[in-house]
Amino acid sequence: MTDEALLAWIERGQVIATFLVAIGVAAEFVGTFMSRPIQQRIDRARELEIAQLRKQTEDERLARVKIEEKLAARR
Repeated sequence: MTDEALLAWIERGQVIATFLVAIGVAAEFVGTFMSRPIQQRIDRARELEIAQLRKQTEDERLARVKIEEKLAARR
């Protein structure tokens, strides 16, 4: 293989590598764009569950306080 032919193959390889990098970067942007609404739905669901668990915890705490007050009155 001559130097000219080898150089041509190297240049083709560089062009292909550059093209693959461009495709990879574009795919990353598209993936991020597509996953953003899904991630937002997951975040909202988590926030809702956290709020429900906090309310449940507070309700249980209040019930415990009421029970303790009733027991304290018996002593």
